[in-house]
Amino acid sequence: MAESTEKKIKIFNLAKELNIVVVLLSQLRRADDHVPTMNRLRASGQIEEASDTVILLWIPEIEGITYLKKGDGREVDMSGKADIIVAKGRNIGTMNFTVNCNREINKMWNEDEPRLVGKYHDPNRTTEPGEKNIDDRPF
Repeated sequence: MAESTEKKIKIFNLAKELNIVVVLLSQLRRADDHVPTMNRLRASGQIEEASDTVILLWIPEIEGITYLKKGDGREVDMSGKADIIVAKGRNIGTMNFTVNCNREINKMWNEDEPRLVGKYHDPNRTTEPGEKNIDDRPF
């Protein structure tokens, strides 16, 4: 058995034993089609079998793709956006959704949410000159 497979099995067993969530990152194999899929995950058989949920993140703009045809036939401007692809969801099913994405500060947010959200947001507070707006924080 390959060393990486043995490590994955140990991590997944530990997660079950301790009843904790484990997040593992994996590289994708190169392909002509830029859209990430589960079969492009390295060692995808073991990952698919052991995982409860597999989430793929795709930012088309990184690859020079600004317009994307969605499954319902409409063409969407993907500038400043990322696709979240739930490729496997044992208890939630599969789905795709698009979020806004600021790559400079590694921040993503739902399109429907207001820009200023979070426990630090004070609607009565104004930003001083030279001070970063709360919305510029990465988290």
